[in-house]
Order: sequence, then structure tokens, then C-alpha cells
Amino acid sequence: EVAVRLTALAFDRSYAEKRKKEHEDKQIEKVGDGMVEAGKSLAQGMWGVLDLVRKPVEGAREGGVRGFAVGIGQGIAGAVVKPIVGAGTAISDV
Repeated sequence: EVAVRLTALAFDRSYAEKRKKEHEDKQIEKVGDGMVEAGKSLAQGMWGVLDLVRKPVEGAREGGVRGFAVGIGQGIAGAVVKPIVGAGTAISDV
């Protein structure tokens, strides 16, 4: 699926692994199941916007000023890519 492959552009390995596992584990049998999963996917995608703050803070804790700078890049990438992935996954879930 394209949305799962796009997760690599977020530069967040744990996010990519989590999305891949969730995609593999989904068992959508009815329309209601698809709607629930679509809602979850949209919510997870929008949660990625918080990477604008979360990733620089994590980077600073782990790598000081250099980590902060890397975190800014990861935060921007996550804030753009994760909502797109969430929307794409939501569409495929329905």
C-alpha cells in the first residue's frame, strides 16, 4: 500500500514500523469496521502535527543542539507526511 510506503518520508522508524504492523493486523469485514479504522487512521495522522514540537524536544534531549536541529527537520517531515498517510489509509479502510 502506498500510504505505508510513504511513512519512510516521515524519518520516524518507530512510526513506520507501527503503521506497517497495524496495516498487516487489520481485519476489516464490514462497513462499520472500515469506518472505525478510518477514524483511527485520520486521528493518528493528525497526531503527527504535534511532531513540530515533539521531535525537536526529543532530539535536544538525546543529542543537544545538533539533536534539536535534526528534530526540527523530523518534526516538519512528520507534520506533513503523517496527516497525508493518515488520510490515505483512511480512504483505503473504507
